[in-house]
Amino acid sequence: MPGTGVVSLDAELCWGFHDQVTMPADRTAAPRASWRYLIALFEKHDIPVTWAVVGHPCLDGCDGTHTNHPCEEAWFSRDPRGVVTGASRWFAPRLITSIRDSAVDHEIGLHAFSHVEFGAETTTQAIADAELQQGVKAAGRLDITPSSFVFPRNNVGHRDLLSDHGFTCYRGPQPDQLSERYCSCRVLTAYGRYSAYTDV
Repeated sequence: MPGTGVVSLDAELCWGFHDQVTMPADRTAAPRASWRYLIALFEKHDIPVTWAVVGHPCLDGCDGTHTNHPCEEAWFSRDPRGVVTGASRWFAPRLITSIRDSAVDHEIGLHAFSHVEFGAETTTQAIADAELQQGVKAAGRLDITPSSFVFPRNNVGHRDLLSDHGFTCYRGPQPDQLSERYCSCRVLTAYGRYSAYTDV
């Protein structure tokens, strides 16, 4: 009997590190090239994966102001403003549509709008709700409707909001012990308030 695996990628560009004092150069120098390499590799071997995409890179550009987002202005201080270019490490709508249009049936999930950690003490319900709403809206610009959610840095919080924005499952932290019976993908109940490991 062939084995089954799940490949889930956090597709962040520089948004995965913009809150750190020093962004790691080795992780942010050429993220677009890494994406292209992986897209080609998965197509070569016909391997569908889940791409957890941060919402902001779905945009063609941004003026740097986020007045309708409840995060403090400092949260977006590294937003470079401007419009997408072929070398942009902050905007990548055409890279994301290349995943959508791939010959391989990839899934595109959401990784929040600007990589806010949902389980952080400073993340209020209003902030989490804005991250979901604006992330879904940004993905929708590219005709993408994500139904799976990956918490930034796997810091789980505000799960009760997920179903309100159309999400049916999320990736949680890895269990302490993996077995043949359990995997780390949670399926939301009809009420969106509880989770359980699902049989593989």
